[in-house]
Amino acid sequence: MNAFAKTFTRLLEEREEEVQNYSRMGRYTGMSTSTLFRFHTGERKPTNPKQVDAIADYLRLDAKERKELEEAFYVAQEGEYTYYSRKQIQELIGNFSVYETHVDPLFVNIKLDMGKKSIRVLNHKYDVRRAISSLIFSECAKEEKVSIYTNRISQFLVHTIDEACTKYPNLIISHIFLTDNTYAMDEHYQLYNIKLCEMLLPMGIKHPNYEARYCYGSKNLHPLEENTLCNALLVGDYTILFSSDYSSGIITDDPEIRLQQETIFRTIEKDSKPYFSSVDYGNEKFLLTLHELQEKSNAQTPVYGFINGLCLAMALKDQDPWAYSHLAPDFDNRDAFLAYYFEYIRQYKEIRKSFGPAFQDVYVAQGLDYFVEEGLLNEIHPEDVVPFDREERIAFLKQWREVFLANDCKMIDLPGFPSRSSLNILATPKQTVFLCARRGGITYTTACLEPEMSQLFYSYIEHVLQNHEMEQTECWNHFKALIRSLEEEIEQKGK
Repeated sequence: MNAFAKTFTRLLEEREEEVQNYSRMGRYTGMSTSTLFRFHTGERKPTNPKQVDAIADYLRLDAKERKELEEAFYVAQEGEYTYYSRKQIQELIGNFSVYETHVDPLFVNIKLDMGKKSIRVLNHKYDVRRAISSLIFSECAKEEKVSIYTNRISQFLVHTIDEACTKYPNLIISHIFLTDNTYAMDEHYQLYNIKLCEMLLPMGIKHPNYEARYCYGSKNLHPLEENTLCNALLVGDYTILFSSDYSSGIITDDPEIRLQQETIFRTIEKDSKPYFSSVDYGNEKFLLTLHELQEKSNAQTPVYGFINGLCLAMALKDQDPWAYSHLAPDFDNRDAFLAYYFEYIRQYKEIRKSFGPAFQDVYVAQGLDYFVEEGLLNEIHPEDVVPFDREERIAFLKQWREVFLANDCKMIDLPGFPSRSSLNILATPKQTVFLCARRGGITYTTACLEPEMSQLFYSYIEHVLQNHEMEQTECWNHFKALIRSLEEEIEQKGK
């Protein structure tokens, strides 16, 4: 029985007996009783969302139940794994602007004190996390480069490293860890890998000196997994072995234990590859990234620029995409930022030109809605910009409409996609580049070098383009409706 059949049957059985009548349901929904019965048995699946809406209306589902039925429809159509991987990627892209990492201040700046013991037992989550955090900070305070080896990635660990990178911005932190592209760990391994990317991507964008290196896991590289303390972290001369829930562990500077674990992780490091490559505009590193993108893409394969903001659209018209006067009054690095930002736009245009017809601009309609409602641009942090007034918004919308149509840009309308996402993507089948602006007007870019993740992002963009692309007339009418809504607001204000 498929996912839709299971959910449909459960919701139907929760209704009164007279509601469960298939003839009555058929008359209401316009579908035959045999079709509805086959939906129930799993012999057939709905072919479009309108059928699902009709059934939901008949059953008088509340918002939560309707969402369950809609999700079951897409799971049945796409398969559980494909549906949830696409959903997870959309959440990563859509919510990226709100990803801010913090670490419990109790765990910062605590000195590591082993006393006279070479091994200390840790019997509480607080003690284990405190030991991990204090160990990382103690090592970062005295070294120019710190290597962190771990076979576990958790939000707490990433938060701690993030705080260390922020406190010591010139420190190079090399983080070697295991990931998995096999079924050895979990049958939904790629969902785990997307979650891993979600945790690490802000690190790659925020901290150019953070070096993440991954190695695909296998049983040969998980010798600790038979033990209760199945996770290991090596920093400096110390080793911490701890349980998956952080409830117990040991910390030691015993050289024999260190050597034993280091032998394992040296094998990992030998086979590891860089997860990210930071990009700085206007230098050789960016040109190298551009060259790699060209090398790793087929001339016949589309390259996507997936954009939720709108400044880049204006770059196609060789026009200043936003007025200098809209930078906030307290913006203290105006000239440096503007030079940096316009270099970012110039390089984007260079990318489009280098790929020629294979390049496709894909814009998200929700970015337009955000500009109309708030008068703000996704590419710049809200606190760094003075909002555009309604007349300016109308003028910009008219210019954007011309640019979109003249350059054959694609527009997609993604239901449920947050309008404030600040993450822009350049995607080829084998490499993905992420572009993001953060507080203070600094634009960060990083390339994801893990090929399977790049393929997932690329496939996601292909999927949404195939299923949610707006026709040119729809795009025109969308611009028209937004412009008219602003004009009406001005008329109302004038009365």
